[in-house]
Amino acid sequence: MNHFFPTEKPITSNPAFRYNTTELPERVCAIRYFMPMEICLGGCPAGLYHYVCYVYPSNDVAPVGYCAEGCPGHSSKDGAREDFGQNLKNFGSLFLISKLYF
Repeated sequence: MNHFFPTEKPITSNPAFRYNTTELPERVCAIRYFMPMEICLGGCPAGLYHYVCYVYPSNDVAPVGYCAEGCPGHSSKDGAREDFGQNLKNFGSLFLISKLYF
């Protein structure tokens, strides 16, 4: 198996770079869904929501954004969506600042 990306299909904006891919995980067909999901406590719906990433077909679910940082939950799906949207806005701003100053 060739572990180097071919030069005719560069994965960066600089085609001079090639990468050793021996440490990459096996390729899988996975779909990631980002959506609000209700939190369950003791197997019962808690009436609180986190914004999560659901990975199909492995059925993995993990909170994302601010919800992944110890958020107790939101009272509605819309609240979880808004929180994640704010996280994206803040992260985007930090990304632009880091590109400008570092």
